[in-house]
Amino acid sequence: MKTYIYLSVLGVAVLGGAILLLNPTLTTKVLTALHAPHVEHDDGHGHTKDEHAGHDHSGHSHAKNNPKSNHASAEGDDSCATDICPEHRVPEAEDALCQAEHIGDLRPGEGLLVRLESKRVAAQAGVLTTVPTPMKIAQNLSVPARLLFNRERTASIAPVAPGTVRRVHVRPGTRVKRGDLLVEISTPELAPLQAGVTGAHARLSQAQTSLEREQDLLAKGISSQQEYEQAKTAYASASSELEQYRQQLLNFGLDAAGIASTTSATSANSAPDTVTNLAPIRAPFGGIITNLATSIGEVVTPASVLLTLADPDILWLELSIPATQAGGISNHSHISVHIDGATEPLQATLFHVDAALDEQSRTLRALAHIPNPDGHLKAGMFARADIATGPTSPGLALPADAIQHIDGDSYIFIQQQADLFELRRVNTGAIQDGLVGISAGLDPSHDLAVRVVSARGFALKSEVLRARLGASCADH
Repeated sequence: MKTYIYLSVLGVAVLGGAILLLNPTLTTKVLTALHAPHVEHDDGHGHTKDEHAGHDHSGHSHAKNNPKSNHASAEGDDSCATDICPEHRVPEAEDALCQAEHIGDLRPGEGLLVRLESKRVAAQAGVLTTVPTPMKIAQNLSVPARLLFNRERTASIAPVAPGTVRRVHVRPGTRVKRGDLLVEISTPELAPLQAGVTGAHARLSQAQTSLEREQDLLAKGISSQQEYEQAKTAYASASSELEQYRQQLLNFGLDAAGIASTTSATSANSAPDTVTNLAPIRAPFGGIITNLATSIGEVVTPASVLLTLADPDILWLELSIPATQAGGISNHSHISVHIDGATEPLQATLFHVDAALDEQSRTLRALAHIPNPDGHLKAGMFARADIATGPTSPGLALPADAIQHIDGDSYIFIQQQADLFELRRVNTGAIQDGLVGISAGLDPSHDLAVRVVSARGFALKSEVLRARLGASCADH
């Protein structure tokens, strides 16, 4: 005996082994339907009869209004085409719960039926419906996409010179600001630079004294103009030498304060502070440490990548456009992005389209910026992008809550009876005035008055997903 749990007064759905409590305020009673086993009954004449004889779910077609449907056998027997599922009371070939594994085969405009256990359960599910809104819909091309870190804001950080890692101040996932200290490396090349700063600073001080003396003597008529010019040149040369050393220290990561402390320590004829032998590695911009590839004591070179820093606040969306459609795509094309796990589509604009197709995949790459200020989106997520490719045409639109996503495809639930709904495949377009345009799947001339589930549709979706996991009549 198998047990089949439908939407109950508690509003319970089972998805992937987890129980979702949809309406905890209702009573704790759960309606459970027990499917009758294959029992043989006596017909009163000494014969037995199997209730489910000829009741085979696995051999029927799945799509409503699908021209590819084939309900008849090779001998022309089409009796199975009218088989009614005894649990859901709809034709098996149109039953979304019996044919859940074929939902992905639906084309836009095709649908399957979902029957709830009773009208009372349907009412307690709390679904709300709306009618489509007429709207001008732009022609769209739907292509696969994925999120990437913004390469303009991604850095693989390496040391300027060979050395030994002495301190590591971050770990993977650490968020840093521009200028924050990441790693400190003991670099032998800093010692001669510090000595050079000392000598250059002393020569500059001497040249400045000579220049001031010659200027004073020139004013008194004691020194010549030539001697003054020579002193002025010597001062400029010493100043330039010191600036070169300072720039090299800046290249090693020392900031102005670090260079000043080095200069003051050496100018006092004292030994340089050993801390200044550490070359600091600082963040070039704010972001998150995505990879740490070094540790204390490791000997590194300029070819060694110590860590990777990425700014997750603005991601790239990489689109893969088929070669047959590549001709109509250009920079500044508007796109509507459907990201796995996101509740609503995002709007973006292409900022780059490659000049040539990828030789291996034969697709055209395009890029768009996706803002991610809250950090919910992650690099590597897959998405679907709808690109506006043509002029607008009359169509219908629905609230975003009416669109349900299954395996990256878009569906809606159309209420036909109090407890009967059609799961219909649709293609969506851009969001306009808070509504999602339906580019395919709803006919403006016939579907203006259909009742589309606009709230609590996830309760119906959970029934379909549960059936895909095996909790449907297709198992017997």
